[in-house]
Amino acid sequence: MLGALLGAAVAVVVTVGVAAFTKRELRLRDVLISAAGGAIGGAVITATLGVGGVTAASTARSLTAFGAGGAVAAGSEQAGHNALDDRPLHAGVAEASLIGGAVGIALPVAGRGLGKAWQAGVKRLRKPPNATIAGSEVATSAEAASAPLNAGSNSASDDSTRGITQLLDGKRSRGARRTAGRVYATVHPRAPTWLRTRFAATVEHVRAGRHGPKADPGDVERFLHETYEHVNEVNALIKALGGRPRPIPTRVAPGTRLTGVHDFGERASLRRVDALIADLERNPPTGKDGLPLRVPEWLREIPRRARAAGETTVDVGKSAPEVAAGLGRGGSPDPFAIRLHNLSAHHQRLPSTGRTSNVLIEEVADALNAMRQARIYRPEPLPFSTIRTIFDDLVAKGKLPDEALPLIRRAIRAQQRLEHSGAVNPYHLLEAPQPAPYRGLASLDPRDLERLPWAVSGGPLAGVVDHPLGVAAGTSR
Repeated sequence: MLGALLGAAVAVVVTVGVAAFTKRELRLRDVLISAAGGAIGGAVITATLGVGGVTAASTARSLTAFGAGGAVAAGSEQAGHNALDDRPLHAGVAEASLIGGAVGIALPVAGRGLGKAWQAGVKRLRKPPNATIAGSEVATSAEAASAPLNAGSNSASDDSTRGITQLLDGKRSRGARRTAGRVYATVHPRAPTWLRTRFAATVEHVRAGRHGPKADPGDVERFLHETYEHVNEVNALIKALGGRPRPIPTRVAPGTRLTGVHDFGERASLRRVDALIADLERNPPTGKDGLPLRVPEWLREIPRRARAAGETTVDVGKSAPEVAAGLGRGGSPDPFAIRLHNLSAHHQRLPSTGRTSNVLIEEVADALNAMRQARIYRPEPLPFSTIRTIFDDLVAKGKLPDEALPLIRRAIRAQQRLEHSGAVNPYHLLEAPQPAPYRGLASLDPRDLERLPWAVSGGPLAGVVDHPLGVAAGTSR
């Protein structure tokens, strides 16, 4: 019934439009005959398509339905005119049916083509052209904050269909990330306004030299945006593994203390900061020259300022100026800044429980994405084969519990799917043709272990192993 009504309506509109365009006199009988033919054609189309209509029908069935409907409608209309004009009933019916059938077949073809063009245009408008990745300056319009797979009301975007630009062999797209001739454009939206405001404040602190080790403000800004993308992608991987993400909220009131957000909402008690300083005095890390490093004054100032302000905890997240200044650099990270950040709750030693906990899921997801992400200190991702070897080494040495092994395998497969689906950045496009061989845990940049401070050494408050980069090998970014 609905198909007949729609067919009649379309036929009437077409008849009136053609008469207006050709400036031909329009008679009531022409409109009625056209409506009758359209109703018959609409009924044929609906019956042929079956349950679900166009969206459920195959291409062949859709073409058959519209072709038959157009032929029947045009033939019926011509026969109606013949009857009223005292002409032979079959005169011109075959020709009219052929034309109507051809027009009917053209309708779904043109409709699908226009639909795809519309979708492509919408995706192009919605797709954030850029976000800062390893030093690529960017400007996007989206005000969302979480990765496409993040869920919940705190997420800024649940759109997992956001398109990505992937151009290979030296081809260039505006704002795309280039490494060794390979290019991709980030899939992530721009950081929310409140977070960009905090980033700007952190960079200004670093520029003014007020807090933390000396650093290049531009490097720190790049590091902050890399961390923003890393947090999004860790949450996407956690969700894919069935864990509980800790996404970046869309809005945060000015001056609000941020907690419960991976890498950004991290706090540590003053007692633990005091214990860290005392341990660093007893067991100082060594510099590149092999000599022990003194605890810097900026680190001692952190608990002093907090106590003066009546605080009981301090910010040890990556947007804290002291942490960002020490980690946001291409060369060796500052060993004191790493140790400060490793006071975060999600960096504490993970005891074996015999089951796959959310803490273990977050730990594996964090380390895996850190080794895949293109970063200021390593523009190319570690290949999955190397990552698998590293994780196996960690489990064999007791740095990760045995129950992590099946989770690691699932996490690697999930990361591969996320990269190829466009839910996270397509780091597979940046892989080196001949990656460097893995030479053991001590050969790794500590930042690649991300949240595994126990990977090489005994822990953040134990003695550390000298590292080729001259930093504490048991620490991570």
